Amino acid sequence: ERADDAAALLQVGAAVERAGVAAQLEGEDPCTCMSWSDVYSQHPIFCGQGQEFAWTGIGHKAGIIYGDQFCKYFYQILSDNVCVNLNYGDDSPEQWCYVSHQCESLNGGGDVGSLRWKRCDPGHDRMLVKMAPEEVQRIAEEQDMDAGFLMHMAYPMADKGSQPEWSVARECLTNASVSDKCKEVKRTQDAGMPMFYDSTNNLPPYGVIIGQTAYESHFTAAFVEAMIKGG
Repeated sequence: ERADDAAALLQVGAAVERAGVAAQLEGEDPCTCMSWSDVYSQHPIFCGQGQEFAWTGIGHKAGIIYGDQFCKYFYQILSDNVCVNLNYGDDSPEQWCYVSHQCESLNGGGDVGSLRWKRCDPGHDRMLVKMAPEEVQRIAEEQDMDAGFLMHMAYPMADKGSQPEWSVARECLTNASVSDKCKEVKRTQDAGMPMFYDSTNNLPPYGVIIGQTAYESHFTAAFVEAMIKGG
């Protein structure tokens, strides 16, 4: 566990009760989500063949642009079967995973080579969107993965057309304002559902608001160094 991981997540608001997430036991259910790293290492599936880059609109070709960030540093090293965002950068809470080709409950998913992908079900699957930020950070530390980026893949992202970017949203939380942007932040708080607020340049810091609690997240130094070196 890297020492700087502890500084990757800073709680900005009041304490929130940590949500208990029961680990889903691996069994015979063909619709149980598969470990991401196992998908690519044990099956003839490459990152981008499924829904990894569906949000780009250009399919697996997006791997040329986003391959390192999303494949090398995320999907291919995530040895966990948690569901992740289907529509990265969108305010949709939909998440997805790979499952056995025998699974029939795909919820609009489909075939991917020898496997299938499905839209996850909150009543059946371990979904990052249902986890508290503390739990998401714990997973990142266990996986030796940047916690800030995992937040990107865990929560719906606030619409940049109607919602403010994080630095403004943060001000809305600490200073009373009746601006339209702050009204949207207030609606998000009242809804009680997690919402990720990106920055203007898509780089940290950024934040997550869940009800009356807010968290500020940063890339760790180790992650930034690895991205710069390309290693």
